[in-house]
Amino acid sequence: MTNYNIKCVAVDVRTESGVCPGSAKCQKGETYMLTARTPEPAGICGRAFATMHPMAFAMRWAEEMS
Repeated sequence: MTNYNIKCVAVDVRTESGVCPGSAKCQKGETYMLTARTPEPAGICGRAFATMHPMAFAMRWAEEMS
Protein backbone atom coordinates (compact mmCIF):
# COMPACT_ATOMS: atom_id res chain seq x y z
CA MET A 1 0.00 0.00 0.00
CA THR A 2 1.37 3.40 -0.97
CA ASN A 3 1.71 5.89 1.87
CA TYR A 4 0.47 9.21 0.56
CA ASN A 5 0.62 12.31 2.71
CA ILE A 6 -2.97 13.48 3.15
CA LYS A 7 -3.51 17.03 4.41
CA CYS A 8 -6.53 17.56 6.68
CA VAL A 9 -7.74 20.94 7.93
CA ALA A 10 -10.19 21.48 10.80
CA VAL A 11 -12.90 23.60 9.16
CA ASP A 12 -15.19 23.91 12.17
CA VAL A 13 -15.08 23.46 15.94
CA ARG A 14 -18.58 23.65 17.38
CA THR A 15 -17.94 25.27 20.73
CA GLU A 16 -18.36 28.85 21.91
CA SER A 17 -14.61 29.21 22.44
CA GLY A 18 -13.68 27.69 19.09
CA VAL A 19 -11.42 25.18 20.86
CA CYS A 20 -12.33 21.50 21.27
CA PRO A 21 -12.74 20.60 24.97
CA GLY A 22 -10.98 17.25 24.45
CA SER A 23 -7.35 16.56 25.25
CA ALA A 24 -6.10 17.53 21.76
CA LYS A 25 -7.52 21.10 22.06
CA CYS A 26 -8.16 21.25 18.31
CA GLN A 27 -8.84 24.69 16.86
CA LYS A 28 -10.49 25.84 13.64
CA GLY A 29 -7.91 26.04 10.87
CA GLU A 30 -5.51 23.54 12.42
CA THR A 31 -3.77 21.34 9.85
CA TYR A 32 -2.83 17.67 10.17
CA MET A 33 -0.85 15.42 7.89
CA LEU A 34 -1.98 11.82 7.69
CA THR A 35 1.19 9.90 6.91
CA ALA A 36 2.52 6.41 7.59
CA ARG A 37 2.58 7.37 11.28
CA THR A 38 -0.60 9.27 11.89
CA PRO A 39 -1.00 12.04 12.67
CA GLU A 40 2.07 14.18 12.38
CA PRO A 41 3.40 16.28 14.02
CA ALA A 42 1.45 16.93 17.23
CA GLY A 43 -1.49 14.53 17.50
CA ILE A 44 -5.17 14.75 16.73
CA CYS A 45 -8.55 14.41 18.39
CA GLY A 46 -9.75 10.79 18.48
CA ARG A 47 -13.14 11.69 17.01
CA ALA A 48 -11.55 13.61 14.16
CA PHE A 49 -9.26 10.69 13.39
CA ALA A 50 -12.17 8.24 13.43
CA THR A 51 -14.03 10.49 11.00
CA MET A 52 -11.10 10.89 8.58
CA HIS A 53 -9.74 7.35 8.65
CA PRO A 54 -12.22 5.68 6.22
CA MET A 55 -11.57 8.33 3.55
CA ALA A 56 -7.80 8.26 4.09
CA PHE A 57 -7.82 4.45 3.88
CA ALA A 58 -9.78 4.54 0.60
CA MET A 59 -7.46 7.19 -0.83
CA ARG A 60 -4.46 4.95 -0.17
CA TRP A 61 -6.02 1.98 -1.99
CA ALA A 62 -7.64 3.68 -4.98
CA GLU A 63 -5.95 5.48 -7.84
CA GLU A 64 -8.95 7.73 -8.34
CA MET A 65 -11.92 8.78 -6.23
CA SER A 66 -15.06 10.23 -7.68
